[in-house]
Amino acid sequence: MENDTEATFEQHETIDVDAPTLIEGLPGHGLVASITEEQAGEIRQQMQQIAEQYQQASEKQRQQEDVRTGMYQ
Repeated sequence: MENDTEATFEQHETIDVDAPTLIEGLPGHGLVASITEEQAGEIRQQMQQIAEQYQQASEKQRQQEDVRTGMYQ
């Protein structure tokens, strides 16, 4: 991936601190957002699988009930 933009830094004030911490990036565009999106995708897949399993179990249960009541053909 090619980066066509330039980054700039403008210092407007001097702040005297003992142990500064550098925080990079924009909120929602970093590693945490990437991990969150990956986990959300996995959860969506799991929910879809559960829904399909539920649908299959419901159909099987309906067929078993039809056999018990003599309605299954």
